[in-house]
Amino acid sequence: MTARCHAAGVKFMVGHVLRFEPCFAGARELLASGSLGEALYVYTRQLLPRDEPRNAISGQQQFLRLAVDHFDLIRWLHPDRELKRIESTPVLSGVGGDLALPGLTWSYLEFVDGSLGVVQLGWNLFASSSTQKEIQSPATGDLKLHIVGTQGVLDLDLAHMSLRVVDDNGWHFPDTRIWPTSAGQPVGALRNALEHFFECLVRDRPPLAGGTEGMEALRLALLAHQQIVLPAALI
Repeated sequence: MTARCHAAGVKFMVGHVLRFEPCFAGARELLASGSLGEALYVYTRQLLPRDEPRNAISGQQQFLRLAVDHFDLIRWLHPDRELKRIESTPVLSGVGGDLALPGLTWSYLEFVDGSLGVVQLGWNLFASSSTQKEIQSPATGDLKLHIVGTQGVLDLDLAHMSLRVVDDNGWHFPDTRIWPTSAGQPVGALRNALEHFFECLVRDRPPLAGGTEGMEALRLALLAHQQIVLPAALI
């Protein structure tokens, strides 16, 4: 896709939506400003509810679906570092007996300069943490970012959902942080990403996340995936 778009002279952007979430974008600006000093440790985490069997995809696909965004986030927040090695391990597989989910995984990226990147992904939240209707929409789950620099620390906790409601049926979280709606229209990171791409088309600018960035994130996600031993039923 990248090669064909380059040959045809058309714009190509990968949907790394986390780059367009205002809090993550703000974190990158703080790092770029030097106020935190040099980043020594960058940690991202996303935990999701156990999906319903009718919505479940394979464990490999579940892992890669999240991993590409989080490895891209590490590379975006901590750019131009040469990677020394990457290690990945499952902490828990087949959560709740559901072999369609890889459970909890940790991935460690060690860079040549000694800094570290850590990605924690998991599908261990109870299904009741989202209502059936909300599971049909993209859910952000438990989303966190932690950065330790030589001159400061940044800690970001993006709550499961930004709007919380409790009634006779229990807790509900109808409004996500990544793609909320207002007056029936989408707002937030997803809209920011689309508007950015349209602006790139109009003003002939390179997209923030192009094919090169997308391939690097996928390369790291695949390296991590190779080290995760998934249940034989998934292979």
